[in-house]
Amino acid sequence: MWAIGVMFFYLLYGRYPYRGKVDKLGNSDSELYKNIAKAHMLPPDKFPNHLKEIFSKFFKIDENKRYSAEEFLNLDYFRFM
Repeated sequence: MWAIGVMFFYLLYGRYPYRGKVDKLGNSDSELYKNIAKAHMLPPDKFPNHLKEIFSKFFKIDENKRYSAEEFLNLDYFRFM
């Protein structure tokens, strides 16, 4: 479900939810991996509250607290489908 959350974020915003700062050598992997491990997402400007709630449940460290596929597909956000 974490990966689905990453792809859902990308589809909505055209970028990935986690980033790292680029160092002098152009590397950002170390900080990127730290941000992913801590579930420290970089939200876009004007991030709607309902999406904050959705993505916070996608990116729970404890996998038992993340959305199940069924929970995700039953969100009100997808009622138009």
